[in-house]
Amino acid sequence: MTVRNGLLLIALAGATTQATLGRTQPISDLDAVRQLLEARAAGGVQAPSEVVGVSLAGYNFHRLVEPGQGLRVVVISCTQGEGGGLLAFDRGGKLIAKRETGEIISIQLVDLDHDGVDELITEEVVNCSTGNFNTLFGVYRVSGGTIKQLWTKEAAWDDHVPPSPHERRQCFLRAAVTARGCVVLPQLVYVVLDPSSCSWGKETWQLNGDSFQQTKNAP
Repeated sequence: MTVRNGLLLIALAGATTQATLGRTQPISDLDAVRQLLEARAAGGVQAPSEVVGVSLAGYNFHRLVEPGQGLRVVVISCTQGEGGGLLAFDRGGKLIAKRETGEIISIQLVDLDHDGVDELITEEVVNCSTGNFNTLFGVYRVSGGTIKQLWTKEAAWDDHVPPSPHERRQCFLRAAVTARGCVVLPQLVYVVLDPSSCSWGKETWQLNGDSFQQTKNAP
């Protein structure tokens, strides 16, 4: 009788989990969110249309990254203007923050302030229309129950709507390290290439607290 009751409890627990996943109520558990996203990736008529209030319309892909100190971030990429964003979870898998973004096409993790938690560097599509394509770099920090954007700059610009001349710029971003005495300072090196004018420029940015400051000497 005990064994049967145990099996019954297990069966009910499984049914409860499935029923919970089938609801449209907000879900803050990391495992449940990942199951919903896997269901969306698989497609079909039962695929969810959103997760914890973030639209999954135009879904492309999702990734789980770990910035450090037990934090985990689910990156959701959806077609520009449709949905997608960042979901942050604490060590116990509880949702602590969310933020909508543009269409994420790349993501990197770099600790830019030596606090033991990586910042998230994205490239996002913000405009994709006939004759125009525009992406931005973004730097995000997960801290204090929030996801804050610290910095953003143009990543790519392509504008070709006749009869206007074709304008195009391509930008590059990398993390570099410089040393001042015994202090090691991570920096962002931002390079802009303009083929139309055969010119290029370089900027160096240093994270100071919650904001970036442009520095004079690029590594």
